[in-house]
Order: sequence, then C-alpha cells, then structure tokens
Amino acid sequence: MDIPPGKEILRFAEDVCREYREKDYALTLRQLYYQGVARKFWPSGDPSYSALMRVVSAARLEGRFPLWALVDRTRVVYPGESTRCDTKVERALERSVEAVRRLPDQLLHRDPWFGQPTHVSVWFEKEALAGIFEKACDDVHVSWFSARGDPSHPALYDWLRQAADAHGVGNPDGWKDDAGNHHKGMAKRSIVLYFGDLDPTGVRIPRTAEETVRTFARIMGLRFPITFRRVGITLEMAREMDLPPFPAKESAGADYRNYVEEFDTTDAWELDALSPEVLEEEVRRAVLEHFDAPLHDRLQEDMVARKTEMRRKMRSPEWYTAATSEAS
Repeated sequence: MDIPPGKEILRFAEDVCREYREKDYALTLRQLYYQGVARKFWPSGDPSYSALMRVVSAARLEGRFPLWALVDRTRVVYPGESTRCDTKVERALERSVEAVRRLPDQLLHRDPWFGQPTHVSVWFEKEALAGIFEKACDDVHVSWFSARGDPSHPALYDWLRQAADAHGVGNPDGWKDDAGNHHKGMAKRSIVLYFGDLDPTGVRIPRTAEETVRTFARIMGLRFPITFRRVGITLEMAREMDLPPFPAKESAGADYRNYVEEFDTTDAWELDALSPEVLEEEVRRAVLEHFDAPLHDRLQEDMVARKTEMRRKMRSPEWYTAATSEAS
C-alpha cells in the first residue's frame, strides 16, 4: 500500500474530523493517523504519519483545513474570569425561581455508586485518548486515570488514597471534600479496568503498575482486595475486529521476548485504532458488570422521599422568612 497524494490525504483528514465532530468527539493528529491505518487508507509507519503532519500543517496555515478539526490534549489554555456582568434584577428574580425549585435536587444527593460493594476505576495508557475516556467514564460515573505510559509513584499513591476513601478506610463516619459535601466509603473491593496498546510495553505497563500498587497498599496497611483487568486491546478483540497490526518493537528487549512468548505473535496493535464508539461501549460494558442496579434503585427511592419532604418544608412561612432575610 502506498501513501496517497496530498490532496487525498487532506480530503480524508477533513472527512474523518467532520465525522468525529458530528458525534461530539475531538481528534488529535495521532488519532487521525491511526484512523487512516485502521481504515486502510495509508500504510502503518512513520512515513505515513510524517506525510499527514506535513499536509495538514501546510493546509492549516493556508486556510484550507479547518482550525477546529484537531486538538492538542497535552497543552491546555485555561480561561480567566473577568468579563461577566449580570445586573438585571427582573432576570435574576426569574432565574432565582428555577434555582429554588432545583434546591432539593442540588442539596440532597447520592452518587450512583454510593453503597456499591465495588469501587471501579478506568485507566488508559495514552493522554491523547483522554477526551474519549473522560466522556465514557462520566457517563457511567466512575473515576478515570491517564497513565501516560508508566504511571509515576506519586500518581499511584494518589489513586490508592482515593480508593481508600471509597472504602471508608480510617474514617467510618465518612469525610467531607473541599466543597463541604459529605462522603462515606462503603466499597468492599476495588477493580482497575485497563485499556492500552497490545504491544510489549503496553502489556507490561499495567502489570508493573499493579505490582507497585500492591506494594504501596501493604506499606499503607490497606487490606481491601485490588484487581487489575485488561479490557482492551486484547488479542481476541484485535483479530475479531480485523485491526491492522504493526511490527512489535524488538528494541523493547525483555518486554518483547515476553510478549512474543505469551501471545505467540510479533504483531502489535494500537489502542488508537479503535473508534470512539467502540471504546465507549467497551468502557460501559466493563464498568456496568460491577454495578448492582437493584441496590441503586432502592437507594434512589429513598432519595425521592427525602426530596419530597424537603419541598414540603420549603413551603412553610418559617423557611421563606429565613430564606429571604438579609444576611447578617
């Protein structure tokens, strides 16, 4: 397979970017490259990536490629807060009516995973995929962690502290976050659902992280069980989906030798080759295997009753007087 001409590369790049935008996803240049490989538009390898980067960069500077089409998730511009000015009293009163109606829902709350026996966290290898995993994990209300290759010891320690909070370790009465919200850990076990490349390094990374987490847990005296499970890419997934392989890197040394021995192949597969829809579905499926829906429904029924009680009490003259009096 040859690398297509520049005009065809540009047309393909814009089509894929528009396709992703219509589905509310954003692409990095690297993801765009892997989509070209997965769709068999260009061959896998540095020459294809370099050609894509060269064509897109030139077209962007010439105004022939939309500036919104690609994102850089490693460099973030943080906005300031200096231009807001709301001075219309009538509009504020209208908004306050809706704000008061929402108070029970805002102030009485149980997270979907409250009371669940399993604390679930999704980890993935590449920061470039953060936008996809953030959306998928937010939809199922679980934590997520971009390992960026081998995760650092401080990052693993931070994750363990959060897991300990989910289990209520050292604080049976619960704890409050910086916003004053009350939490009470009740989980009995933790599981990490891992997504990474199926290559020598991508297979070794979660195993090293798991070993380090278990070591830190022993040092911290944590006794709840922690399980790591690789969700994607698996060898079965790569073959069932007919994902395009690339040669595993022999430069990985012992990781390469172990990989070939374990999987009986010198092929490797990139996580980026999976479409956002596939990744989201795999996250959802893997997470919800550990979610007790009947337990959640029982707890939500209790919350509905409490919100009804709050709305009734908000109609009392005493509450109205206290709510509308000037602050001292």
